[in-house]
Amino acid sequence: TVGISIHGWNIISVNSSINNETEMDDLSNLLYSAQQANKPGTNATDTNEEDTANTNTPPQPMKKFNPPEIVYGNAYVELHHIATNCTFKLTANDALLDWVLAHGNGSSQVGHQIKTLDAKLWSERRLNEKLEQQGSTNTAISMPITTTATIETRGEFDYDWTFSTPFAGRVSPSSTSTTNLSWISLPTSGIANHNHLLTDRTVPILYFHQVHLYEDDLHDNGDTSLVVKIRVMPTCWYVLMRLFLRVDHVLVRVRDTRFLHVFEDDKEGEFDSSKVRIYRDVCWREVAFDEMHKYGLPGSSSSSHDNSNHDLKVWRDEDRYQQFIPQIPMVDLPSHLSQFAHVDLSST
Repeated sequence: TVGISIHGWNIISVNSSINNETEMDDLSNLLYSAQQANKPGTNATDTNEEDTANTNTPPQPMKKFNPPEIVYGNAYVELHHIATNCTFKLTANDALLDWVLAHGNGSSQVGHQIKTLDAKLWSERRLNEKLEQQGSTNTAISMPITTTATIETRGEFDYDWTFSTPFAGRVSPSSTSTTNLSWISLPTSGIANHNHLLTDRTVPILYFHQVHLYEDDLHDNGDTSLVVKIRVMPTCWYVLMRLFLRVDHVLVRVRDTRFLHVFEDDKEGEFDSSKVRIYRDVCWREVAFDEMHKYGLPGSSSSSHDNSNHDLKVWRDEDRYQQFIPQIPMVDLPSHLSQFAHVDLSST
């Protein structure tokens, strides 16, 4: 456990070992309980064709959500404000709970269903075979290699196997509270208004830490990870939580959530609860491999030539792909999530 105490904040960040088998079982049970509680209706069993035919949208079969292959379940970043007793904490469990709950709140939170390149080709062949069986032998389907290529199947389980959580942080009014303070939308970025504090090279960095929450190699089809970086300076603290996803030859997705608190609002002897504010900016970016050339990005949807393999090496190396992230186009956020927001801490 490492951390720092500054301007009435106790700041702790912890990396941990990978969850053992018992901890993974406990996490799976936690996610399954959340899934059951969030499922519309009372029946959690598969439906038959007659039931499906009587509804506009086929009900989803209840299946268990498996967590990522690697979860650092005891890792966390925690910032506790002593005067208000409020706690801001980022954990793998909270991120994965939001990932599960997003499945019951529409595809806009999870993101559209992603298929690997092999799965896309299989779906294309399957659809052509179906058309041929129906007598449409002169109609061949060649779907572009994009993330939206799907085959609608009755009772198909719409499952986000990339662990793309919409988690954007929680602030609780106390360390033991089960409720959270509400994020209030802002018309513009509160972080951008204080950007000079983050770019001032004359101010020392008192504390920096990188914490890994979870990761998965997507069955050797790419990589997904959720990582938190925290930086504390004499003027402020700043947190970046980044979900990075790469599905080889298909897509790159980046979901950044930034948090900032400025210490000038709560100097010792000048405490005012109305000024203890955390700013939050949320930015989601996404690009298909076959569209990367439009944005000057290294990428190709083809898996058969040398350039594609070189491009993949770029997206597999964090030091190399960092420079390209601002060029990835932004995508819309789900309706419940504001691009710019803040939360005000108050005494309890």
